Amino acid sequence: MATISATNGAIPNRWDYDWRFFTGGLTADFSDANHAIFHHTTEKDFPETTIAAEDDLYLAETLDLLAAIREDRDPAVPIEEGVLSLKLALAAAQAAEQDAPVSLEPPVKVHSSQEIE
Repeated sequence: MATISATNGAIPNRWDYDWRFFTGGLTADFSDANHAIFHHTTEKDFPETTIAAEDDLYLAETLDLLAAIREDRDPAVPIEEGVLSLKLALAAAQAAEQDAPVSLEPPVKVHSSQEIE
């Protein structure tokens, strides 16, 4: 079970990235796609892990896609991942329109052309 909420209307002209994930033994706080703090919760006094980078991940993903097209290879991020993201966004919009939860089908594992022989 998960809850995902997002808005670009809370603060006009501003979009904040702010995610928090909870799993067994770990809480992860993301302030954006490049910065996170991982709180390890299974051991007392275990140090936090901080992730920080300044790379433009969206530019890197786009450049890899263009190179994959030129080089006739699969991109590092499969196109199917974009389809899954779109399905999630459409489901969120549907839930908002219906004012009710919606269900998504589990993703189907798609093998890349390099994996199929």
